[in-house]
Amino acid sequence: MMRNVYSIMLLFLLVACTEAIDFGPSTPREVVVNCVLSPDSKQYLTLSYSNKLNEFQYESIADAVITLYCGVEIVGNFKKDKYNEWYLDYTPAPGKEYWLTVEIPDYPIITAATTVPLPLSVNQYENEAETNVYIRKHFVQQAYGMPYWAFIINKYDQQSSGVTHKDKLVSSLGTNYRGCDGFNASGSPMSASFSSQYVTLEHYAYLRMVSEDAQKSDTFYIESPSASGWHFFRAASPEYDKYLKTSIQKMMVYQSFDDPSQWFDETMIYSNIENGLGIFGAYIDTILTP
Repeated sequence: MMRNVYSIMLLFLLVACTEAIDFGPSTPREVVVNCVLSPDSKQYLTLSYSNKLNEFQYESIADAVITLYCGVEIVGNFKKDKYNEWYLDYTPAPGKEYWLTVEIPDYPIITAATTVPLPLSVNQYENEAETNVYIRKHFVQQAYGMPYWAFIINKYDQQSSGVTHKDKLVSSLGTNYRGCDGFNASGSPMSASFSSQYVTLEHYAYLRMVSEDAQKSDTFYIESPSASGWHFFRAASPEYDKYLKTSIQKMMVYQSFDDPSQWFDETMIYSNIENGLGIFGAYIDTILTP
C-alpha cells in the first residue's frame, strides 16, 4: 500500500515538479519557487511560503513580478493563474541558458539559472524478450554527455502526450545499462526466469543513466512488468537532475520505517534558488510508444 502511495508522489514530481519544503518550528519561513521548463508551449511555476513541519496548507503569494530571461533578453512575465500557480506562454529552446527573477515587496530579489538540455536520441532496436512476469525491451542510445532519466508510464489515455495525473508510473524497473546510477536499487533481482547471467536488480520507479563514455553510443535493455507502457527518456538540466535524485532519496527514506536514516533532513533536497528555496530546471523527453 505504501509503495503505491510513493509511486503517486513520484508521478507528481514528473507532472508538477513541486517539492514542498517543511521545517521545524524555530526555522523562519522562506519563499519557495518551483519551475521546470518543458518543451511545451506553456510553462508553469508555483510560488508560496515554506511551512512548519507537518503543516500542509501552503500560503500563496499574490503580489509578485516573475520574469523569465533567455540570456539577457526578456522572454516575458509569468501571470497568476490560481492559488500558488503561475504560467507563461512560451516554448524554451534547447541549448539556451535561462534566468528567472522573482520580485516580492519587502523581500530580497530571488534569482536562478538553468540551461535547457539538448534532446536525447534513443531507439528500440530489437524485439522484446518476455516471460510470464517481465518484459525486456532493447534500446540504442546515441552518444550523450549528460545524465538522463528513464521511466515507464502506463497511459490512462493512449492518445494523449506527456504525463498526466491519471497516468500510472511503473514502480519496478531493471536494466543492464553499464552507467546506471543504482542509488535507488533494492538489491533484489527482477526475475529468475531469464538466464542467470542477465538477471538485473530492481530499481524503484526511475533509472538514472550516466554514460561511461560520452563519445560512444550505448546499447541496453530495460526490464519491467509493463507490456504496453510508454518509455520516457528524460534529458535533464544539471539542476533538475540533482533535484530529482535528492527528492527520490527523501521519499525512499520515508518508505523505510525501520531505517535510522529516516531522520533525513528536509533541507537536503537540492535547491538552486538564490534567496529562496525550490528548483529552477529544464528537461526534454524522448518518448517511445508501444
